[in-house]
Amino acid sequence: MEPEPSVHVDLKTFLTGTFPSPWITAPALPAELEPLLPEGFDANSLLDLSGLGSEPLAQGAGAGRLRGELRLGKVVFLGHHEVFLGGGARAGLGTSAGVGLQAPELVDLTWQPDLGDGLTLRGRTDRLSVAWSTDGAQVVAGRQPVSFGTGLVFTPMDVVNPFSAATIDTEYKPGVDALRVDGFFGTAGKVTAVAAWAGAPIHSPDRPAVALVDVVLAGAGQVTVGVTDVLALAAVVRGDLVGGVGFTSAVGPVGIHGDVTVTLPAADAVEDDPFVRAVVGADGRPTSTTTISGELYLQTLGAASPGDYLPFAQGPRFSRGELWTLGRYYAALNVAQEVTSLVTASLSAVTNLADPSALLAPGLSGSAADDVTVSLGGFVTLGARPDEVPLGFDPITFAVTPPTTAALARSVNSEFGLYPTTVFLTTRAWF
Repeated sequence: MEPEPSVHVDLKTFLTGTFPSPWITAPALPAELEPLLPEGFDANSLLDLSGLGSEPLAQGAGAGRLRGELRLGKVVFLGHHEVFLGGGARAGLGTSAGVGLQAPELVDLTWQPDLGDGLTLRGRTDRLSVAWSTDGAQVVAGRQPVSFGTGLVFTPMDVVNPFSAATIDTEYKPGVDALRVDGFFGTAGKVTAVAAWAGAPIHSPDRPAVALVDVVLAGAGQVTVGVTDVLALAAVVRGDLVGGVGFTSAVGPVGIHGDVTVTLPAADAVEDDPFVRAVVGADGRPTSTTTISGELYLQTLGAASPGDYLPFAQGPRFSRGELWTLGRYYAALNVAQEVTSLVTASLSAVTNLADPSALLAPGLSGSAADDVTVSLGGFVTLGARPDEVPLGFDPITFAVTPPTTAALARSVNSEFGLYPTTVFLTTRAWF
């Protein structure tokens, strides 16, 4: 049997402009201190030196992905290696280009030389797997993307490294090291078992031993009843017990979907009480060139008020990307309009219904050539901005200290009011 190899390359560029709102401000200096200050001293310079200023930031980034595949009958070998070059990641809440995103690795296949604070060069083997297929079953071992559920914007069933809605490029979900077995039965029946790595590399020097918090073990099933696909999920996610059900169906020309999960936190988790995450959504095409979709979302463990957002964001679930929303009640709407056969316009909105605040994402994309696309878009944030909090200042040593976490938490007035407004221009070429 002759092997069937294929090799492809994706090249992407990103130009982004970020416009944060004032939050951390220069320290207020008493008038009697001015005669003691060094000549030319400016309090605003302390803000710039602290790295916490609100000046606009322009960044450029590029990424190349080499994709290879080799088919030998029922066995398929797959490998992707991505190289990312761009500005350093912005700390805290905000948007992400998407390329260069990291995921837990059982074996460290990422390299990153130290180029200083202003530049990041990183390479990562993002896919490295072997798949064997036979009638009614498939086994995939190695680095691969893993997803569950029906949610589009809100994904309570996607318990392994989900995307944030504020990610510019979601074409490739970062792969995780996993063993996956799929079984197929009937017309559209399917059962899946996955064991995925969720911790630091196994050879990490500070690792005492492998623990349950390092893995995700999941079993899922799907059956079709009439025009409805019914899904079920049972998982151990970093020590938490997670169970869920979902569905996809149609009511006339309108597609509907939904997922709900219940999580029983691990014994050593920050929160002790079980919590629910649920999404329900619909989508349709009112015209042949227009697509509309919407979702409602609930997460009962979210912060009840803006003053609790920062402590929640510093928790492990948000820090590791398991959750990307801070509150409890949300709605999302997306409209895509085909302007011509080569150009599509879109507008998405994600709203925290309790603040209220919103993240708007207008976009325009088109084909510049047979193998080249160009996209222009942004993330526009609406909502009450945080109250300004000054830096601390020691009049004796002239040392600058950041505001306390408690002071920052008290200053927050809405979730998406914390986010910067971002505009971007992206290009993609593939061959």
